[in-house]
Amino acid sequence: MINGEPIICDDVDTIVSCYAPQSSKECEWLFELTDMDKQPTLIKIGDALMPRTVEEAILDGFQAPWSLQ
Repeated sequence: MINGEPIICDDVDTIVSCYAPQSSKECEWLFELTDMDKQPTLIKIGDALMPRTVEEAILDGFQAPWSLQ
């Protein structure tokens, strides 16, 4: 949510969100959806895990999609 208004994403299977360098629970709404056949997978990377260096955050971002297979 950029301005407080919901963003409706129809017919998507992947959402990538970028937030400020602090842990956030703004994605919790994904797990409240009831019309989905399958619960989404949320992978925290970078500063969402803990304060990280840029190199560690880039590595996390590189490795995250591979863990979905």
